[in-house]
Amino acid sequence: MCLFIKAVCLTALFFFVQEDRYCKAESSAYAELTADPPWSDMFVGETVALTCKVKGSDPYTDWEYSWKKVRGTEQTQLFAYTGEESSTYTLRNMQEFDSAEYHCEAKAENHTLTSSSYFLRVTALPRTTLTLQSEWTEVFITEKVTLSCEIQGRSTEWMYKWYRNGQQLPVQNPKATITFTSAKSDTGTYTCRGEYKRRRVYTDSSNAVTIKVSGTTPKPVLTQDPPSGEIFTGERVTLSCRVGTHSAGWKYLWYKDRQGAALPNTDHSSTDGSTYTISSAALFHSGRYWCRAWRGRETFYTQYSDSQTLRISALPHTTLTLQSEWTEVFITEKVTLSCEIQGRSTEWMYKWYRNGQQFLVQNPTVTVTITSAKSDTGTYTCRGEYKRRRVYTDSSNAVIIKVLGTTPKPVLTQDPPSGEIFTGDRVTLSCGVSTHPVGWKYLWYKDRQGAALPNTDHSSTDGSTYTISSAALFHSGRYWCQAGRGREPFYTKYSDSQKVNINARPQAVVILETGWIEIFRTDSLTLRCEVEGSSAEWNYTSADWNYTWYRDGQQLQQDSSGDRYTVMSGNGSYQSEYRCRGNRTGNPSYTEISKVFRVNNIVLKRRLLVSVAGCLAFGLAVITLGCIWLRRRRKSVTGERTKPQTDLFFSMAERNTEILFPKCEFPPEDEQPIETQDLTGPAAACKVELYSIVNLKNRTEVLSVEANPEELSSFKACS
Repeated sequence: MCLFIKAVCLTALFFFVQEDRYCKAESSAYAELTADPPWSDMFVGETVALTCKVKGSDPYTDWEYSWKKVRGTEQTQLFAYTGEESSTYTLRNMQEFDSAEYHCEAKAENHTLTSSSYFLRVTALPRTTLTLQSEWTEVFITEKVTLSCEIQGRSTEWMYKWYRNGQQLPVQNPKATITFTSAKSDTGTYTCRGEYKRRRVYTDSSNAVTIKVSGTTPKPVLTQDPPSGEIFTGERVTLSCRVGTHSAGWKYLWYKDRQGAALPNTDHSSTDGSTYTISSAALFHSGRYWCRAWRGRETFYTQYSDSQTLRISALPHTTLTLQSEWTEVFITEKVTLSCEIQGRSTEWMYKWYRNGQQFLVQNPTVTVTITSAKSDTGTYTCRGEYKRRRVYTDSSNAVIIKVLGTTPKPVLTQDPPSGEIFTGDRVTLSCGVSTHPVGWKYLWYKDRQGAALPNTDHSSTDGSTYTISSAALFHSGRYWCQAGRGREPFYTKYSDSQKVNINARPQAVVILETGWIEIFRTDSLTLRCEVEGSSAEWNYTSADWNYTWYRDGQQLQQDSSGDRYTVMSGNGSYQSEYRCRGNRTGNPSYTEISKVFRVNNIVLKRRLLVSVAGCLAFGLAVITLGCIWLRRRRKSVTGERTKPQTDLFFSMAERNTEILFPKCEFPPEDEQPIETQDLTGPAAACKVELYSIVNLKNRTEVLSVEANPEELSSFKACS
């Protein structure tokens, strides 16, 4: 019992001593919270170990640890590993929701120690973005490439790591950007990531950028719109430049006629200058054009393109002509307009306009033919439309056409005016469309309409006159005219008819006034000019006339123009030919010229009469002597029984008291005279016919004045 009490007392004493010692120790003890790593700012995915340890207490004191997480008003009891001397709470693969205030508590019997708070802020790892400062991933050798690695947030706390095809690049002083001059080996996939400067923490890898390095400097392709060919002034021309399939990032430069000096480009239709537009082409825009492209801050240039030659031509001049020369036409008259486009007209289509409005023409060609109607009156123009594209020439000159309603009727006039017209007169018929005289060609008709007369009058090119240069009786008749014009003729009405009457002109006649008896005793002959026909028929008297005499076709100059002319012998006047013509002041003003009168024929007749008289006298003497000789011979043969031959001679009463003369028979005038035969000898004979002086005179007058005087110059003897 005593031992038990003694043991209890000893135990109580022990606890008392321990409690006293514990109380003294606890009065200086505290709970310490440490973090490893010792950063309050952590990144998602990191691990942090929080350790709670009581310091300054009795090493024999057993502490119980507990962890608490305070997030706003929410407090969470945590479970943690508790060792003999400390307690550790580890946060692995932290997330943003692990951000909170952490502290621990240590308990030993009646004592509780609370550590200081550990404020943990967990943030996401910054996002890493890799960008290519240029917009193109296909580059060319020697072209510089700049890559930029951007780490979100406080990028200064990070170091940069660069990778190509997953392999880290040995970059000196790695920074947020790297620039390299492209080589073939630089082709690949690039990434970057950040390494935290304070501890080995890495961002996720950036997005990948694939770069392809091509070996040949590109050559742009230059094209033209409209395509190469003839370009006209006023057209819009666009030159386009492209770098094949590698079109990103290029800026374009333009050159004309020489390389080196770029043209200013005012074409805002493209921001990269890939088009060069001439909004209204002019002749000075003609020339050779090149383009070239560049890109990058440190400029990389392509080659020059092939040249493009631009040829600007002036729009062809358009001329509208009226194929006829007249602008006033009549209903149903056809009008042909011709639109001429200078140069290669086959490359143009034709547009036709009346009063500014296009009118539809089937298959519009260079010419258009209109069958006139009242509605066709107006102002006509034309222009060309290029077949290859919508390009128009300027409008042509204007042609004004007026369509009239009534078919015209020409007026027929005669010169000389209606009255007596004589054969040989010049008669001119004139036809005219007075109000609209242009372009007409005239047709002439006689006695009936329909069959036109041939017109040989060249005094007018349009045939408006029909001239009878020397009227004849058959020209008498009724005449009409009609006008026509155009290739497909439009005809006027027939004119009113004109009656033309042709009268025969009086005939002048040369008459020998010298009597036959006077011919034998004078050396001159008197000729007289008479006008045939009755005075009552022509309404004139012989006193109205004066006369013109002609010798061998030459007009004779004489003091008076009388009706008589004396031909004197000598100077060959008897061998000349004489004519006459009557003249007067009235109508007819002259006669027909007379037929030829040869004076030499009269002289020959006189010589012939002398020869005939001699022949008759000689023949009469021969007959008388023959008769006497025969009578005597008969008397000697028959004696007195034979009666006298009283029949050998004709009495004057039996010949109507005419004086008898023998007449030798002559050969016809168209035969050559025969040689004169010797009339002596018994075979000589002469055929004699007896004529009176009156009959002989009549026979000599009927000899033709046209006969050759030489044929009558020699005496034709009887055979």
